[in-house]
Amino acid sequence: MKCISNYREMTENEKDRPIRELIEYDYPDETKKLISEHFEQYHEVDVCLACFAVDRIKGENLKSSILVYTDGVYRWTNEEIYHFEKYGLRLNDDFISYVLKTK
Repeated sequence: MKCISNYREMTENEKDRPIRELIEYDYPDETKKLISEHFEQYHEVDVCLACFAVDRIKGENLKSSILVYTDGVYRWTNEEIYHFEKYGLRLNDDFISYVLKTK
C-alpha cells in the first residue's frame, strides 16, 4: 500500500520533513472537497492501533486510537485526516492525482 503523506513524526524517517513544514497547504476548494469525499467513502477501519492519535501541532492526544483506512491502493490514518482537515496537511502529489482521476 502507498502512503498519502510522509511526515517525520509518523514515519520516524529523518529524511522526511516535520509535520510543521507540511501544514497550511492551500488546496483549491474542489480538490479539498474531493479528497474529503474520498476519505468518507472509505471509512471502514482496516487496522486499529492501541495508542492515542495525536494532534502533532498542539501535542495533545485526540479522543481515539490510531485508525488505519484503505481504498486498496493507498492507506491513511485518522491522524492524517485530522491534520488535513484542521491544518491543511500537504498530502503526497501521487495521492492527490489518484483521487482527482477517480472522481
